[in-house]
Amino acid sequence: MSALFQLIFSWPAVLLTVPVMVALVYWMLAFIGVLDIDLVDADIDIDMPEDVGAGFSGLLYNLGLSGVPLPLSISLWLIFAWVPTLYASQWLMLQLVDGGLFSWLIGAAILLVSIVIALPITVIAIKPLVRFYTTHEARSNQSVCGEVCKITSLEVSETFGQAALEDGGAGLILKVRSKTPNQLKKGSKALIVEYDEPENSYWILESEEESTLHRN
Repeated sequence: MSALFQLIFSWPAVLLTVPVMVALVYWMLAFIGVLDIDLVDADIDIDMPEDVGAGFSGLLYNLGLSGVPLPLSISLWLIFAWVPTLYASQWLMLQLVDGGLFSWLIGAAILLVSIVIALPITVIAIKPLVRFYTTHEARSNQSVCGEVCKITSLEVSETFGQAALEDGGAGLILKVRSKTPNQLKKGSKALIVEYDEPENSYWILESEEESTLHRN
């Protein structure tokens, strides 16, 4: 056991041992609920803007460490760099190098190579985890205004009506209202013009296509 402690706190492993221990303490506290996992969160969406190269977020994206919380990606990177550093320190430095300046130079090289090698391993490791942290922003009520919906109720009045809106997914079912008299019925298409927040409903108008059909 003493040999193990000597190894993990020797040069160059000690430079990674300390942050790895900090990461382990962080995850222990997060696991028991003392800390929020998002406390130092810097997760990044997969679809980044064109100016992604600017700032720390852009750096993480370019390195392939985006899409998951920052503590997770950094923790994995540290661990994947720490393990080969330990092995290299044991089999190379402790056996082939006998102290002195050369030992420090070899240690620095081991540390650098381990960090570089750990990066692609970390990127591969976090790829399956990205889907668990990907969030899809829900459409706001106002965002559907100006779109065309399809009436699903038998009629639409100032107090009653229902319509479906295609959103590229499962679709949205909306409560709709319209001034009467109107020609709106099941299967008609209508334009969403306004959201009524108190009633959580949408005011609609007969679409130009439907109006043309009725006139003809």
